[in-house]
Amino acid sequence: MKTLETCLNMFKTSGYTVRFKATDQGLKSLVTKNLYNPNEVKIVNFIKIDDTYDPFDIKTLYAIETYNGEKGLLQDSYGQDTDANVGIFVYKALSINKNSNNNPLSIL
Repeated sequence: MKTLETCLNMFKTSGYTVRFKATDQGLKSLVTKNLYNPNEVKIVNFIKIDDTYDPFDIKTLYAIETYNGEKGLLQDSYGQDTDANVGIFVYKALSINKNSNNNPLSIL
């Protein structure tokens, strides 16, 4: 079973070093402070992480690439800790990716 730390390190070695935060205005880079719309990013991978000690502590990491070359991660939790902004942004970005005939996802 993969831990959050293991997954973060795996993505980091693949160049996904930026942390992103979903806001009601879009996806914000916590490094450059750039703000992206769903049509300016591609979700290229995602992984679900289950905590073996707490079955309610489930997280999803999304590997994201932006139109101008930023590569990073967006994290979300399940249950009452979920972030509605993440869900809305991911849904919009995946819908755009799907309609563009680019299938960006590969699951680890």
